[in-house]
Amino acid sequence: MLLNTKEILTLLTRVKALCLLLKNKVSSPQEVLCLKTDGTFDPIKGQYNPAGQTLHADYANIFYQVPQPYNHHRVYFLHGFGQSRVGWMNTPDGREGFAPMFLRKGYATYLIDQPRRGAAGQPSVEATVATSTLDQAWFTQFRMGYYPKLFSNSKFPQGEETLHQFFQQMTPNIGEFDIPKSNGGFSRYFRERW
Repeated sequence: MLLNTKEILTLLTRVKALCLLLKNKVSSPQEVLCLKTDGTFDPIKGQYNPAGQTLHADYANIFYQVPQPYNHHRVYFLHGFGQSRVGWMNTPDGREGFAPMFLRKGYATYLIDQPRRGAAGQPSVEATVATSTLDQAWFTQFRMGYYPKLFSNSKFPQGEETLHQFFQQMTPNIGEFDIPKSNGGFSRYFRERW
């Protein structure tokens, strides 16, 4: 997915509000939920018995790198629907993504998986992962063309293998996508600091 300058600036503005949360590694109890089951944990006989055990859930997961030399600027990447941070790491055809490009230019990069998605997939609610057949919808959603035809000015590499890799990057929500939960914690964090 190629973005124009306006789309990149809009994305970075939105991500800026989300990403300062990373500084404290989402340590505020308002952003991370810890559930506990009544009872006493028995580490010898009851390792898989939920009694007395906890569940830390609904957190963001951040992968970050700070290059040397470092230009003292940060770039925060937040994926969209159906994606995870992997989409910023590389393209479906194996080329480098935006994150390594910025890293090579001296920027610290922060790649975020939203709560209940990708590496932050531990939900606080029961969840069923849907197996909906939506590949063609994703093709259209990412403005590549009208499936199976790419737009004439598309920069997406042609070929069945690349398209197959693109579809493999789709990542389901693990639990309901809770926009207020995701945005609320991030907004509070930034209001307090900016």
